[in-house]
Amino acid sequence: MSDEISGEVAPQKKRWPMRVLFFFLAFFISIAIGKAFEMASDAELLAEARVAQQEWIKTVSGTSPVAVASTYWTELNGAWWGESRDGAWSAFEANGKGKGIVTPVYALIMTGARFFYEGGIPIIVQLVLGALGVAVFNFVRSRGQTILFDNELTTLLFGPIAVILAASVIGMALWALMEGGLYLLGWATDFAAWAVGATGIVGFCAFCFGELGKKGVEHVLTSKLKA
Repeated sequence: MSDEISGEVAPQKKRWPMRVLFFFLAFFISIAIGKAFEMASDAELLAEARVAQQEWIKTVSGTSPVAVASTYWTELNGAWWGESRDGAWSAFEANGKGKGIVTPVYALIMTGARFFYEGGIPIIVQLVLGALGVAVFNFVRSRGQTILFDNELTTLLFGPIAVILAASVIGMALWALMEGGLYLLGWATDFAAWAVGATGIVGFCAFCFGELGKKGVEHVLTSKLKA
């Protein structure tokens, strides 16, 4: 038993240094790419890239947990009362008629739609990251049994909320990384925020797929051994 435990712990200890090394290598490569782009591009293209970088930072900062909660509350009131309050999309053409029991789900859909409309592609990326985060959480919680919640009703009602909340928390962390990278490494390249953001996204995806793959293999092997 002790040999099995030590055999399971050892790969875990070896895996994290490799992940950290991978992150730093990817980060420095991203910085180098940003610097090369900066040196090879003309003034007009550089100006457009800087604007795009600032728009990405602004979009990510607008999806903080506080912003999501505030928008969801607005949509919840609009869906419940059927009256436009603070521009709630949920109350569009409702004429004072609420959505009844489906109010929370409807408000959630409208919240996601509003953030997608205002943020575009970066919001899609964050939603994907949020979905990956929730999937890993459920996979680890269930010991490799499922990426969903315990039952279909919980998945239907709470799943979308969990994804949006996870996406907003990840967005807040991403925003902090991008602002920090721009502040600390702006001397190396004007596109340090791009470099840090891209590295963070790739690193998070690698971690999630690594966890899902690892748990999946363990589950398959365990099932075969039990059979």
